[in-house]
Amino acid sequence: MNFLFRTIVGIGCFVALVGCEAKSVQGEAEDRAGFAVPAADAVTSVVLDVSGSFDDKMLGVDCPAFKFTGHLLQEMQQQGVGYNSRLQISVICGRTNPVVFDGTFRDFKSTFRDVDAFRTFIKSKVDNGGSRVHDTVRDAIDFALESGHVVPGVTKLGLFVVSDFEDTFGDTTTLPRLEKSLQRWAERKGVVGFYWVDNRFRGRWTNIVGSLFPMQGNMKRGIVSTDATVQPDIPVLLR
Repeated sequence: MNFLFRTIVGIGCFVALVGCEAKSVQGEAEDRAGFAVPAADAVTSVVLDVSGSFDDKMLGVDCPAFKFTGHLLQEMQQQGVGYNSRLQISVICGRTNPVVFDGTFRDFKSTFRDVDAFRTFIKSKVDNGGSRVHDTVRDAIDFALESGHVVPGVTKLGLFVVSDFEDTFGDTTTLPRLEKSLQRWAERKGVVGFYWVDNRFRGRWTNIVGSLFPMQGNMKRGIVSTDATVQPDIPVLLR
């Protein structure tokens, strides 16, 4: 009798536990579907090339990567982008999970109080297995659009890549896949800026960006530049 009672109670507890776990999983799914992640005023995706010789160029003594990101944040604030906006940083190297930072502008400033903190963090994420340019930029776009922070007609989008755009990692399929992701970005009224582009690839990217991101009135939606500067022109984010 006691054995039967304990067995029934045990089965009842197990069923209740399974029910609670199922409810918890369902609740999490409902939260995700209901935008539990807050919508951002803007999502700024920065992609930094730290592969091969670009490691020294980006993270050397003056750390242009840090200066570029700082200039970008100042420009965003001048454009009136709110503090709830997201900054996402990806690194081009051999990493297959290139997004290394995702937080608010305030999070960035509190996390990286100086250039040394930023350089140390980025260096810890570098994988010297190649220069995965096309797939990294595509991953950055897809991550931003699928992060839950983007609401069409509300969230402004900016993609800013610092790279020579020499891809040594992919095959003939990586560029077409990237173009499809760029098309998605364009359809969401995103803007792009490609900087430090090697002259060998400038023509290709000028054509692609010009086709997908045409001028809107007198405003540029896309910029392709070979200038190695940490204070480039930044297109105005659109809604």
